[in-house]
Order: sequence, then structure tokens, then C-alpha cells
Amino acid sequence: MARLLKYIAILGIALASGTAAASSVVARSVGTQAYVAGATAASVVWVAASLALVIAFLQSRQPNKDTAVTSVLLAMLVRMALPFGAVILIGQVNRPLMEAGFFGLLTINYLLALALETVLSLRLTKEPMSTVSSTPSSSTS
Repeated sequence: MARLLKYIAILGIALASGTAAASSVVARSVGTQAYVAGATAASVVWVAASLALVIAFLQSRQPNKDTAVTSVLLAMLVRMALPFGAVILIGQVNRPLMEAGFFGLLTINYLLALALETVLSLRLTKEPMSTVSSTPSSSTS
């Protein structure tokens, strides 16, 4: 569990750094509202990627591995649906934020998070399961 929280924190730090850099570039053309758009985009992507990491973590702790494909698909749904829903919602509710570059900043954050979250989830699933007890099978000759 500590490793999961560490990975979520790493994801947040990477997204904060990436969005600060991207927002500073966008702010040159649209103004300081780009920082708000970048922070909002990074927050949406961070929540989605963190939930996908939690799903991967919980699946890796299951003794029955038959649900692996279902868990991967569920993580993909969460990872993609939340940012997509945010684009639709913000497009309807807060048009100035969209004009400040929210969609582009969301895309940059999404791609950064996708690459990092993939590596982190693979590391989470390769970690030995210390919480699940397994009994060695005995072989008889």
C-alpha cells in the first residue's frame, strides 16, 4: 500500500512539473488563465490516473488472476472517461477555460500520465504479493 501511495505522489509531481512547463508556454499567447487551465487539466488527469493505479493495485492482490483483463479494461475506462467527461463539462460550463487552452493542456497531461502510469502499474503488478498467502503445491512421485 505504501508503494501505491508513493507512485500516486510521483505521478502528481510529474504532472505538476509538466503542466507548469506547458502552461508557461501557453500563457505567452493567452495570458495567465492558462495556469488555471493547466492546473485543472493536471488535476483531472491525476485523479483518473490515480484511480487506474488503484485498480491495477487491487487486481494484482487478487489470488484469482481470471479478472486481469476485466481490471485492465476498467482501468482504461476510468483513465479515458474522466478526462473526456471533463472536456465535455468544461466546454459547456466554462468556455473561457477552454479558450485558455484547457484541451491542449489536458492532452499533454494525459500523454505524460499515460506513459508514467503504464510504467508504474507494471511495477505494481510485478511486486511480490506479500499480503496474499500461498501454499506450495506438493508433488508426489
